[in-house]
Amino acid sequence: MFLKSSLLFSLHAIIAAYDKAETSVVLGLYRFLIVDQLKLPWDNALQYCADMNMTLFTPNTEERTEKLSQFLTEINFVDKPNIGNDYIYWTSGKYDQNRKEFIWYSTGEQFNYTNWLPNMPDNWRGDEFCVEMGFREVGKWNDNRCIYKRHFICEHLVVM
Repeated sequence: MFLKSSLLFSLHAIIAAYDKAETSVVLGLYRFLIVDQLKLPWDNALQYCADMNMTLFTPNTEERTEKLSQFLTEINFVDKPNIGNDYIYWTSGKYDQNRKEFIWYSTGEQFNYTNWLPNMPDNWRGDEFCVEMGFREVGKWNDNRCIYKRHFICEHLVVM
């Protein structure tokens, strides 16, 4: 009985700590972890997800982008005009300088679907190699400097 009580207490403590910094949802075959209380540079966000056996979100289809954008809107985790960049998220998209194209870092595949803001990507400063989602418009992409700190979304396939 003591072991069972200890395990339940530990589980509740883990869930309570977990819920303070992250929101989790299953959409289709994937679990998404929205890290909304922490901002990291792209490389650190990638590692954060990897440490949990997950990858950065790969919005490689319109359906995936729309489903997650709808969920973010429902829970009010979207950027508001003229308020700031509180809800901009890193994706797994990154410019591969060797291949001279954007790829999904999680799969190594080139972009077959895109959802760029108008006139993007622009590589404005000459070093905007990472793809963020939610800048100015929910679900839309922008290229930006990988050293900037952003919220991020991790994902993994749900095992049934």
